[in-house]
Amino acid sequence: VFLKKNLIENIDLFLSGENGDIRFSEYYNSLESVMSDKTTLAHFKHMCGEFPTASGVALWLACHILETQKIPQHMIKRSAETKEIKNILIYNCFKGEQHSFILVSKV
Repeated sequence: VFLKKNLIENIDLFLSGENGDIRFSEYYNSLESVMSDKTTLAHFKHMCGEFPTASGVALWLACHILETQKIPQHMIKRSAETKEIKNILIYNCFKGEQHSFILVSKV
């Protein structure tokens, strides 16, 4: 419902907290599967590690990406051609229990 309400087709970057732990991959994979081909997929936890407030790191990173319009190459899982990054969806879960979505938009 959150994704449909916030126009999933307008997401330019999906910033995923996937950390390589296969016990929780299903959450990230299911979200990636509904993302448009026009959405770039990227990960962030390889830079900061796994901890309860890692979403804060992703929020900082999303703001930086919106400002610079550049995504570090080592973060990209699937690249899509985008003229301008305007909407970033962050999804993170911690130990499969704490889930967070943050939608960051350029104004």
